[in-house]
Amino acid sequence: MRFLDLGVAIMIGVSGLTGLAVWTPRSGDALAGRMAVQAHLRDELLSTLETKGMPWLLEAPPSDVCAGLASAMDGTSSVFAQLGSESCGTPPPPGAITANLSLRLVLSEVNLVAWAGA
Repeated sequence: MRFLDLGVAIMIGVSGLTGLAVWTPRSGDALAGRMAVQAHLRDELLSTLETKGMPWLLEAPPSDVCAGLASAMDGTSSVFAQLGSESCGTPPPPGAITANLSLRLVLSEVNLVAWAGA
């Protein structure tokens, strides 16, 4: 019986310490920072689409779409676009903060990814 009590006490202690390590203010600040960057990236994508319009996205060649999106980014971020079967830009590296915008259009599916950091 003592071994069972000791095992339960150890499990409670380990889970408590793990919870403290995971929920430190620093990790909350890091998460808030990532979410702020993601929101900024998504705003940049949406702002570009609102400015240029959907016909531009549907009719322009992929290279023009990527050039237009890249010029709209603030210089600290990059863009990758998948327009149907064609793509342009640089895919995000592992660990990058990304904001995805996927659109299912009549003739194709468009996936835009803005990313920052690595």
